[in-house]
Amino acid sequence: MKIQNEQLAALQRQQEAKQKTTVQDKNLFANLLNEKLEGQPKTETANEQIKVPLVNQLTPTGMSLQTNSEAQLMNRLDNLLSQWENYAGQLDSPQKSLRDIYSSFQNLSSDLKQTKADVSPETHTILRDVLNEIEVLAETEKIKINRGDYLV
Repeated sequence: MKIQNEQLAALQRQQEAKQKTTVQDKNLFANLLNEKLEGQPKTETANEQIKVPLVNQLTPTGMSLQTNSEAQLMNRLDNLLSQWENYAGQLDSPQKSLRDIYSSFQNLSSDLKQTKADVSPETHTILRDVLNEIEVLAETEKIKINRGDYLV
């Protein structure tokens, strides 16, 4: 079978069309990604793009905008998470008895209840969400302990 020039020309046109569409698709994806990373859709005014930088709440810049009570709450959340890590480490340790583990869990639960009671309604939603997640984890652990999942 002999390859003719018409077949080669058609194949080259197909490849060129594919390359153009992939370049356009990459540009569309890049534009969409940039738009999502910026947090707001691009607005064009007289061929000029206005970019509004967003301050992430968890960056050091966002942290400086917090109130003193939110900073104290973050320290308490850090303490709760440290207690949670200690509790998880005790569960993995064969030297610890279930009573020791349960007493550390009770300390964690009491600190959690105290922290939850001290949270004001105007506290940032991200911090309240973290506190709620810790509370859900604690209730789940309480059920597991009472059910006997950690019997040795």
